[in-house]
Amino acid sequence: MEADLKALGEIDRERDTQEKISLKDCIMLAAQESGQHVFKMTFKMLKLYRKHKISAQEFLDYGLYRSELSKEDKARFIAGFKHADIATQCSDLSWLAVTEDKFLCQEFLKSSSIPTPKTLAVIDISERDYLDVPHITNVETLKQFCLEGDRLPFFAKENRAVGRVRAFVVESANEEELELKHHGSMTYEQFFDEMVFDRTYLVQPYLKNHAFFEPLTDHLATVRIYNFVSEDEIYQPFFVLKIPNSTNLSGNFWSEGNVGCQVDGASGKIIKSVLKTPESIMVCDESTELYQYLEGKVLPDWAQIVQLSQRVARVFQPVSFQSLEFAMTDQGPVLLEVNTGGSFDLPQAITQEGFLTDKVKAFFESHGVEVKYSMKLRKCP
Repeated sequence: MEADLKALGEIDRERDTQEKISLKDCIMLAAQESGQHVFKMTFKMLKLYRKHKISAQEFLDYGLYRSELSKEDKARFIAGFKHADIATQCSDLSWLAVTEDKFLCQEFLKSSSIPTPKTLAVIDISERDYLDVPHITNVETLKQFCLEGDRLPFFAKENRAVGRVRAFVVESANEEELELKHHGSMTYEQFFDEMVFDRTYLVQPYLKNHAFFEPLTDHLATVRIYNFVSEDEIYQPFFVLKIPNSTNLSGNFWSEGNVGCQVDGASGKIIKSVLKTPESIMVCDESTELYQYLEGKVLPDWAQIVQLSQRVARVFQPVSFQSLEFAMTDQGPVLLEVNTGGSFDLPQAITQEGFLTDKVKAFFESHGVEVKYSMKLRKCP
């Protein structure tokens, strides 16, 4: 037991850089939320760790302390760290560059009728050739790009990053410096040293939300759709909305103060809202303003979003487990990203339900992933 407790305390720090609280605090908060003794909560947490490798933070975030959850309910949850291996086993890896290199993905889609943001430029100090897209390599080319034409404000995201990590918005510029949203003023030299370094950024128009989101945020809200694609079906079990708060540029749900919503796929109606707190997840109830504004509301242009998502699913059919990111604007939905796979953590935290529906389990098994108490990958023949 002591060894398991030590492993449980270490596992979150090894998996990713998302801020997490200590094992002790996870146990105390779970006990507090459930009204159960800390010793009983410790054993419950250890049991799920031993069977499913669910971490203490995941146990807390997914509400796995809830007494109403059956053993079968709990067995449907899956540890987030298993995503990469499973996603790649379920997809044709020759397509990986098309989804993970965002420049290639935009080039691949730009001749279609699927609405995507235009790539205005690429910021990259390397010698890579970006075809007919302007290539910003130094202070001089950046200054020229900013000061010529009507290009500001613009949004930039890292070409290979997930979840708009390190994204930024340049609001204005003059001969001496740039003004960045939430970063303030900096010289062009500072910008390259502190923001770019050796990373590659896609520069895109700064999209604005549909008026639906005006009371909630002035940053871009997005909806993520999970696709499981086979020859005879596109299975879409999870639709989740991410709303960044006024201080978070990115809609990455794991930033404190951001909101996540479970969306009914058939109607586009919001059926659950949760708030990311410093410690974990707060499910919004009737007493909260978020619940009162969001619950039961239908997202704009929903039928068009679903139709587009199913078309994209077939375009990227070799990536049979995929997730899509859409923005909702007054001009209609815009496809922002196509990803190989999709985080297990996000839908489980927002819906408070396990990722492994019967059809998801069957899908994984059909691609050689053995679904038992823990997920094991079969060796390819």
